[in-house]
Amino acid sequence: MEKPHKVNLLESDLDKSYFNKVLPRLDQIPNFKEIFFPLTRLYDENFWTTVRSVERFFIARTDYRHWLYEDSVFEKYVEKIVSTNSPAIVLFDPPYETQPSSLNILDFEKKLFERTKYFAKMIRSHCPGTTILSPPICLVDELEDRYLEYFVHNRTLFDVYALNCCHDFEDSSNARLFAFLNQILEVLHKPVWITQWAVPSCDHPISNALSLGPISWKPVGHAEAVKRMRDLYRSVNQICNDKTTWFYTGLGKDDYNPDGRVSDLWTGYSKKSDIWDFMHFTGLLAFNGSVKEQMLDSLLEISENESR
Repeated sequence: MEKPHKVNLLESDLDKSYFNKVLPRLDQIPNFKEIFFPLTRLYDENFWTTVRSVERFFIARTDYRHWLYEDSVFEKYVEKIVSTNSPAIVLFDPPYETQPSSLNILDFEKKLFERTKYFAKMIRSHCPGTTILSPPICLVDELEDRYLEYFVHNRTLFDVYALNCCHDFEDSSNARLFAFLNQILEVLHKPVWITQWAVPSCDHPISNALSLGPISWKPVGHAEAVKRMRDLYRSVNQICNDKTTWFYTGLGKDDYNPDGRVSDLWTGYSKKSDIWDFMHFTGLLAFNGSVKEQMLDSLLEISENESR
């Protein structure tokens, strides 16, 4: 399989119906596929046989619902995953965002540390060519110290740090993310793959009479979003000493309907939303199906500059 370049596209199954409008315009950027392994398919041999025969997918992601099950189920799940010989695996979604309410923090962390070690060991033993990605470095709130300790404790288990660059891109948010990333890299420097990279933009007012709450995100026009995209790209590369690989994930259509209820968000685990937020506006297509030309052109320009 082709190795990723500096700038890449990462296609998922969630918004494939809109790709035909975007991907032909971005054909000079390497395109990889992300696959999700649902726990509900654990005993579906046809699913795993099909996955093992697919050569296009590159990054695999796991189902957070394994936290709800006993170790025996998790171990069976890991056996199935390593049998796919995936090129790269993100071990878990951000764990403190998926912690089951039935587990207190200490019990959850015990399970988190044990399963991280077991999963990494199984990958090393059964598919040594697989790149092990950490759970994504991302914006966290009151549990940031605990998440940092997780990276410190498990730093030797990861080949690469995954980084989530899909947020509101406000200066305060960027500063928090950069500080957290710096802390982790100071402990042990590794390459960083930006496995979620999408920049919210919206050139029209946001309104909805059926919304259950106020609008929390102040719309950012495409021109300003382009500036934020370039600034973040430059800043992260500087922090990481340019040892970065970028995967743009915002290839779909904005999930906004001014006449309907606020859509639920899906980031690998269910996440309810009562208000229109930045995550509803991260596509390269506006809600009416038109291409965000400035955003698309900026992504092309970043890729072209890296290819020179």
